[in-house]
Amino acid sequence: MIHLNLFVQSLPKSTAFSRKTNNLIASLRGLPPNYSRAYLRKEKDLDAVMEKVIQQFSLEERRPEELIRAEWIQLVGERNATYAQPLSLHKNVRLYVAVSNPVIKQELQFHKKIILKGLKRIPGCSEIREIIFRAG
Repeated sequence: MIHLNLFVQSLPKSTAFSRKTNNLIASLRGLPPNYSRAYLRKEKDLDAVMEKVIQQFSLEERRPEELIRAEWIQLVGERNATYAQPLSLHKNVRLYVAVSNPVIKQELQFHKKIILKGLKRIPGCSEIREIIFRAG
């Protein structure tokens, strides 16, 4: 009898099957079932879980940063857009822009109010109050 218990304890625990399946196999083999106190949950459909996550975190909607990048050439002009790129939007109030050289930075500083007006027309960007140009 002791020999059998040592044999059962030395068997590797399979993680490939659910506990229900393992208990069924154990009963067919004449082995004791797993009486764990863990709650057995029903499996959920992955599509339903992903749909819930997408809705919960509003992943279908485009973020303001994406909308700004899409409209960037119209906001600053094609020539300036090659030397300046929006980096990040901090708390939906402050837009950080990477500028490659000081001349473009100064030119964008002159047009800051016009760019800000254009930004406020983009959906979700009406709260932006400040643009900060950084060398980078």
